Amino acid sequence: MRLAVIMNQKSPWGREVVTALGELGAEVHVIDFETPGSETEYMASQDDIQAASIEAFRKRVAGLHVLRSSHSSPLRYLTSAPEVGRICRRINAQILFSLYGGGSSLMAWASGFRPYAIYTVGSDVLLATGMRRMISGFVFSHAALIVSNGKYLASRTREISPGSRVEPLYIGVDTSRFAFGAKRNSSGTRLVSSRGFIPVYNNEAIIKALALMETAAERVTATFVSSGPQLSEVRQLADRVLPANVRPNVAFMGGADGQTMAKVMREADVYVSMSRSDGTSTSLLEAFACGAFPVLSDIPANREWLDATIPNMLIVPLDDDNALARALTRAVEDQPLREKAAAHNRSLVEQRADTRKTMPRLLDLLSEAAGA
Repeated sequence: MRLAVIMNQKSPWGREVVTALGELGAEVHVIDFETPGSETEYMASQDDIQAASIEAFRKRVAGLHVLRSSHSSPLRYLTSAPEVGRICRRINAQILFSLYGGGSSLMAWASGFRPYAIYTVGSDVLLATGMRRMISGFVFSHAALIVSNGKYLASRTREISPGSRVEPLYIGVDTSRFAFGAKRNSSGTRLVSSRGFIPVYNNEAIIKALALMETAAERVTATFVSSGPQLSEVRQLADRVLPANVRPNVAFMGGADGQTMAKVMREADVYVSMSRSDGTSTSLLEAFACGAFPVLSDIPANREWLDATIPNMLIVPLDDDNALARALTRAVEDQPLREKAAAHNRSLVEQRADTRKTMPRLLDLLSEAAGA
């Protein structure tokens, strides 16, 4: 099968999806902009760290087709759409696939090429309001297929475009790479956050909670893996509010490649994310696969994975720093809770979100939508 895929090569999950489709036998041609737009500032900030992974990815795909635009605003999606159509016809693509439901899906529609499919992943649906929601509904209604990253996100996608074919399918994780590993420090608890430093991921809440944990925080090493425009601001917050005996144990890596990310997650005891909005987070699935106990914001996409009978995670209301401090303290102090949840969460990922299952299903869906 021959696919044309609109994607941002700086997206680690996007590269994972395309690589998996290629390994399954699809001929994948990638369409991307030469320079990042204003809406991709977070991923662009990790260019240096991701450079080797991106270069290796480019060598694996069947073709890379670069769009050159004088616009950094979303206007570039409409002005570049005719070129996308020409690329698809030139390579004789069987289907055009947008790895996002925002501007790139608008470009797929405006290209005139049919059929096209869309992968909705989170903010492209959950944060779509007003005119943006109306445009999304129109674009979605013309797609041959919409794949959504989780059941909740699929239901929200259907609200925007009730008549569309929407299939829930987790992006998933490679459970051979993200797996149980030796914990680095048996005398303390390793807490990890791998969300980017942008407002929706709310990393500053974690710093505020660490400042409220009192003696429990002294037994924690906290690692913030990612980068983003708010990194400096949150680091300064840590300098101001964390006690002198806690601040040295809080590290900001400023980004990581895939191999480093997997290593960090294998060593983690507790994973924390206070995201204000999400589809099914790939970072959460990585934590599940590695046996890191999740402490998460109370949003629908996280509750989709909750089994309160164990419990396999702790859910915290947004904007309640004291509740987050209490949940983190419990996760740090209750090792039996963490151990009991680890096997359960690993099993959940293997059953529902292992890329060895999800990616063949994705290729089948795309083949069906293409009439192949």
